[in-house]
Amino acid sequence: MPHLMQKISKSSGVAYSAFYDTGNAQVFISRDGGQQAGIDTLNGRRRGHLPKDLDSSLTDAGFRDGGLQAMSPSLRALHDVERLDVAFNVVSRHHLVECINARGWVGGLQQSRRQP
Repeated sequence: MPHLMQKISKSSGVAYSAFYDTGNAQVFISRDGGQQAGIDTLNGRRRGHLPKDLDSSLTDAGFRDGGLQAMSPSLRALHDVERLDVAFNVVSRHHLVECINARGWVGGLQQSRRQP
């Protein structure tokens, strides 16, 4: 997915991605064709090099690196998918439900299943 996000952001200026599966919840962004970066919303760990403004905004929203216990109490009280929505909103200024129901958004579904 990294190359796809870079291609989309190169033509549109920005690309966002949210991924949720049992035990895995992440939000990513790519700006102007740059490398994607993001956050694991289950533990607050950053992935790649987030722009300083987004890193600060995620920290202000309660996503502190260091696991679930390092997050703000309000984030710890949320379900995993709710924390994913909070992070997506910080990064994109949109809630996931808006994107799912919006016209003009380039989107897709990727399903992850482990093979036996």
